[in-house]
Amino acid sequence: MTNKWTISFQYWTITFCTNKEQNIAPKDCSIYEAGEIDAAWKALTEGKQDVWVWVKSLSEAMRFVLSRHIYVKAAGGIVTNPKGESLLIYRNEHWDLPKGMIEPGETPEIGAIREVEEETGLVSPIIEKLLLTSYHVYNLYGGWHIKKTYWYEMSCDSDSALTPQIEEGIIECRWCGKEERAEHLNQSYSMMKMINDRLQ
Repeated sequence: MTNKWTISFQYWTITFCTNKEQNIAPKDCSIYEAGEIDAAWKALTEGKQDVWVWVKSLSEAMRFVLSRHIYVKAAGGIVTNPKGESLLIYRNEHWDLPKGMIEPGETPEIGAIREVEEETGLVSPIIEKLLLTSYHVYNLYGGWHIKKTYWYEMSCDSDSALTPQIEEGIIECRWCGKEERAEHLNQSYSMMKMINDRLQ
């Protein structure tokens, strides 16, 4: 069993893994040991490349990384309509999926539904199941944040018109078939590629 933790940063990822003996790291990434996490992080954020770090304890690596970042939680949805199409949004020159910060007092499920409704205008999406949780890091106002996002598979039977949340930088909402969804998400951020892979 592979014991690993992957974090996205823009178009790249850093993966912490305990299975060094299985030699499962991709050939096209930079490889570091547990004592070189700072160097690995610099390679990710400054060198902008995929990074793999061998660690003895995944939980220790997670504690180390989380202690150095502002930790936030978010939730989002992969919504499917009766035609089997997925709902995508276009924001900051990238195709994306609706998501946002979980507000105080909200469960991830409630936050995911609210964000989908706010960002797309879709009425009453229904949560089917949790698809995955993802992590990504970003620098905001000089401080590094790490965001854990709960991604839910959702369905809808509404034919209501979609309304992009312009004030959040969303300029388009679109229903996409499987091939179009894959094309858009695979050309987007690394986290979107990971989600599309899971949906296959």
